[in-house]
Amino acid sequence: MSSNIVPADDRFREHFKKWRAGATVNTIPFTSDLPQKPSEDTPLGNFNSKKVTVVGMGQVGLGCVSAILNQDLCGTLAMVDIAKQKLEGEARDFQQGSAFHQTTTILASDQYDVSEGSDLVVITAGV
Repeated sequence: MSSNIVPADDRFREHFKKWRAGATVNTIPFTSDLPQKPSEDTPLGNFNSKKVTVVGMGQVGLGCVSAILNQDLCGTLAMVDIAKQKLEGEARDFQQGSAFHQTTTILASDQYDVSEGSDLVVITAGV
């Protein structure tokens, strides 16, 4: 006897398969003719070569990291916080979402050595 307390509903599964097949959207194949993010320099320089460090991974620091990643403002983002376990979890969360920010490398450490060579340092650490 199965330990599953909810019997399988094959009718719903078949309905979903038919719906999914009918709702399929044809995707546009990739070609070099499609517009791409410009790689030339902007008045502020090439963003992909910039490095930003955010110190402090509280609510404000995480908000800054999210905004920087969403706007694709740098090529490397370093996260620094004294709470190593929380920082590791937050960094993994952002790295897991790397499908949406493919051009940004995320670094994280409880030491300040990852901030070396940063073009911008945002300090959100409190007391």
